[in-house]
Amino acid sequence: QNMAHRVLLGYSDEDLHGLTPALHLGDETFRKVSGEFIETGRYAGEVRSRRKDGQWLDFSLSAFGIYDDKGDVLCYVGIMRDISERKRQEAVLRESEARFSAIFEQSTAGIAQTDLTGRFMLVNDRYCEMTGRSREMLLTLRMQDITHPDDLPANLDNFRSLAEDRGGSFVIEKRYLKPDGSLVWVHNEVSAIRDVTGRKRYITAVAADITEKKKAEHFIRRITDVVPGILYVYDLEERR
Repeated sequence: QNMAHRVLLGYSDEDLHGLTPALHLGDETFRKVSGEFIETGRYAGEVRSRRKDGQWLDFSLSAFGIYDDKGDVLCYVGIMRDISERKRQEAVLRESEARFSAIFEQSTAGIAQTDLTGRFMLVNDRYCEMTGRSREMLLTLRMQDITHPDDLPANLDNFRSLAEDRGGSFVIEKRYLKPDGSLVWVHNEVSAIRDVTGRKRYITAVAADITEKKKAEHFIRRITDVVPGILYVYDLEERR
């Protein structure tokens, strides 16, 4: 073994003398590696190795034989690269993705993710229900395709400012057009998602259906137009 192997796994040359790599790979992994080695003459893959202190580390392993002129094996060489940190980050990412997926699918709000041009990339069930379209249909459309034409100019201005880094997150109330021609009023909170380099990659909208609220506001406006005198409206949610 070289110095890097000695430092990574903590075994001295005396510890390894006369033993197989099963000492740190474990019997099952060693059998797997040996079997592929016998069959193909080499091995390339990811393995877990146990340090002398009992800690397990992740490695990428490339192993091959060194042969003499007659084709007989002189020795076997294994090159190991520590990928423990990469594996840890992958586990953290999987956990994060699982949490996001649970929130995404179970949310009572409609959630949609688009690219920087407005094309839908991800939508949850509530968003499909809200817009009256299947997930498959929405993924062929853009945000612009389902927004009421009268609401589109202001929406697009904010959207492009966010996508082009000229503006930040924004909130907008607008109407979605369903395939049957009916309208859905929504309160949208829109923000950007960046990649590891800080570049904006996606736009996310969290939509709440406020159609009933808009109908109530319209009804109240009609009443105020015909009722003489003072009319007071008490909002149960906003306490005013």
